[in-house]
Amino acid sequence: MTKKSGSVQINGESFEILDLPGTYSLFPNSEDEIIAHRVLNQTRLEAKPDYVLMIIDSSQLSRGLFLATQLIDLGINLALILNMADLAEKKKP
Repeated sequence: MTKKSGSVQINGESFEILDLPGTYSLFPNSEDEIIAHRVLNQTRLEAKPDYVLMIIDSSQLSRGLFLATQLIDLGINLALILNMADLAEKKKP
């Protein structure tokens, strides 16, 4: 997969949106993770994303939270959304 991008205007201000699917770690072991690593580890301050909205599969919470801690360590502004709560509920012992 490759990153997908688009733009949106809100109150006259333009924002670029990047979608980095299939990423669970910044240790690049897959093509998806290599792309995410390049985008999120930019050394130029102006190239780093201002914010990251991370959507985590609730049924695989530890996997998503691992990446979240890596993003926090990079000092990236981060908001988390949990989805697939219905699947997580079914997996409960």
